[in-house]
Amino acid sequence: MTSVVIAIVLRTPTTPHLRIAAILQDLLMFVVPTIATAVIVTRYPARLLMIDSRPTAFGILLTVLAIIVMIPFMNVIVAWNESIRLPESMSALEEFMKNAEANAAAMTRQLMGTDTIGSIIMSILIIGLLAGFSEEFFFRGALQRLLSTAGMNIHVAVWLTAFIFSAVHTQFYGFVPRMLLGAMFGYMAVWSGSLWIAVIAHATNNSLVVIAQSVADSGGADINQMATDATPLSMAIAVISLMATVGIMYMFYRIGRRK
Repeated sequence: MTSVVIAIVLRTPTTPHLRIAAILQDLLMFVVPTIATAVIVTRYPARLLMIDSRPTAFGILLTVLAIIVMIPFMNVIVAWNESIRLPESMSALEEFMKNAEANAAAMTRQLMGTDTIGSIIMSILIIGLLAGFSEEFFFRGALQRLLSTAGMNIHVAVWLTAFIFSAVHTQFYGFVPRMLLGAMFGYMAVWSGSLWIAVIAHATNNSLVVIAQSVADSGGADINQMATDATPLSMAIAVISLMATVGIMYMFYRIGRRK
């Protein structure tokens, strides 16, 4: 990623440097190639990218609600993914992945800056809104659409795009939950017929992560840490969370069927 390259070049990057790098990364790696590809392959680029269809107020409400209710279940998946250990024979690979994960976490913390209101707002704008838009623009707007319109089964296109989306982030200990989120965004876009639904979902998820991390850094409750406590109550909440998320996604499916 661009931010990583600049961090290596500068060796001791400051928070402003990382923020500029993140913006450049989103624009140059995701937005510009997507627009260029859409303009080249079709006379109707907006239709290909599904940005010509405005979401309804009900669709936006369902989207935000889906992201909120899936948090307990997704936190359990995150905790499980982080607990995976490789065989002893692959200890070198495991050590490499742990170091990469630690470096990525440290980079994200520095990108977010302090826990002041100004830094939180800036993090939401960059990590939440800009990243949510640019990544959905590229993965669900361009890649998934190109795969599906080329004749690939829509479910294969959704999950293959989700796999690539997660792999590009190069974070093994967050691979499964990120892939599930990618598939969720993909189906939202397909069933709603609007890329903006996926953008709203992605931006909402990232923004909530920023807020939760800021609360934890300022001495508040760490939601992710609470999810690792496999108590009967937390497991029951996770099951309810999963059922509610599936129910909302089914509503998206029904909306898509009617369309």
